[in-house]
Amino acid sequence: MHKDDRIVHLPILDQPYPARDIIVSSCNVARGRLRPDQLRAALDELVGRWPILTSRVEANRATHLLDLRIPASFSETRPSYVFTSKRSSGHCPHLFSHQQRIHPDILSIISDFRDTTTPAVIKDLLKGKDVPLLHIHVNVFDDATCIGIHIPHVLVDMLGLGIVAQAWAALVNSEDMKAVALPTLMEGDPLADWGSRSYPSDPAAQAEVKANTTVRLFGWWEKLRYYIPISWEVMTSKEEAHTIFIPFSVIERLRKETMAGDEKERWVSENDIVVAIIAHMHLCSIAPSQKPISIGFQANMRGCIPPLIVSGSVYLGNAQCAMRTELGPLVSAKEKTIPEIALAIRKSILAQRTPTYMAHTTTTQREMARRSSMPVYVPAHERAYNTTSWAGAGIGKLSFGGALESNQPDTADGSLAYAGGFAMVPTMPGRSIYCTVQGRVEKNEATGEEGGFWCDFGAVASEWRAIEAFLSQL
Repeated sequence: MHKDDRIVHLPILDQPYPARDIIVSSCNVARGRLRPDQLRAALDELVGRWPILTSRVEANRATHLLDLRIPASFSETRPSYVFTSKRSSGHCPHLFSHQQRIHPDILSIISDFRDTTTPAVIKDLLKGKDVPLLHIHVNVFDDATCIGIHIPHVLVDMLGLGIVAQAWAALVNSEDMKAVALPTLMEGDPLADWGSRSYPSDPAAQAEVKANTTVRLFGWWEKLRYYIPISWEVMTSKEEAHTIFIPFSVIERLRKETMAGDEKERWVSENDIVVAIIAHMHLCSIAPSQKPISIGFQANMRGCIPPLIVSGSVYLGNAQCAMRTELGPLVSAKEKTIPEIALAIRKSILAQRTPTYMAHTTTTQREMARRSSMPVYVPAHERAYNTTSWAGAGIGKLSFGGALESNQPDTADGSLAYAGGFAMVPTMPGRSIYCTVQGRVEKNEATGEEGGFWCDFGAVASEWRAIEAFLSQL
């Protein structure tokens, strides 16, 4: 293609199924009209400093994995990234009221955060010729601006995308972009020697790994036992998904209730409460049985393990570490209160957030990627409700005020009213058994509008009336 281009071999840990097929989309609504030219100028500066963002993704026929190609030079016919923008008249329909709890599903509105040429899955990049992997779409309404950031999951997890967004915002808001100090990106694979590169064959070594991870590597019988019931449930039910807003006032009230009596021993985070609320809604929407259920969730190893603690450096790649919280049989799990679920989540995190657990989980996740197995975090005879949280990416606290057009009201400050997105194959079913905490947005000081958490939540369509009633009373 281009002999001076640099090839980067992506580690297998970045390429599990279905993540290797996914384009991560960060969809955000900034208050006020932003100038696309200013946003683009900051992106030019960013990709100039972080060339990995100019990569193209391509299939390696020898390894059957994906590689990155970093161009040595660019031109009008070979851009470093794809930037599209449009001007839409009228009020932005996605400047959602924080007074309401239920809003449209992200997939029903995502067209305002992407161009018709924006890739939806990795295949869209592979079938093109020399297509940049970073796509940005800006849609300027009269009172707000939709910003879509789209990048393959094989390069970043959502916390990695948050690092990109934070750097971009810092450049946007600076009068002198050249003077902005950005962190250094970790090169290569900092996790290469974390855990084992191959899954152990010795029974005793396997037993040690299995005792220190919740990731399951199923044989054929276990696959049948686990997947047939859950597939039947998903295929025979009409799923309906919505974007949910949970305000800080609700979260803080439930935190105080949970920690009452002994704040040190019963401490829980905001995110624990949000996931507990979501899990409670899921439990309310399914029938009771004696089948055990667990909450499976994606924690993150950044800041927890030595390879990812390097002063002044950041890691964009996938650093996820699966964990789970056991809730017992469905019939009793449905009776648990939100504080009880939140305490169980926190207890699980403290027990599983150890270097030993994370190392063995990394080993197992590598093997899972080799087998192209769907991630499962419970034994075959149990049921899982899987969640992930992007709140730690910090995107919702950003402002793009440095790119504001002139002559706008004080409420148009460039802060984010909505911080959400999507990171699944759009056509894949199963959103009733998986939920995403999309992001955390701050209180808007100009209007007094309360901050809170945005979530993508799905359930069987017939259960939404009860879910709406629950949220209205929360």
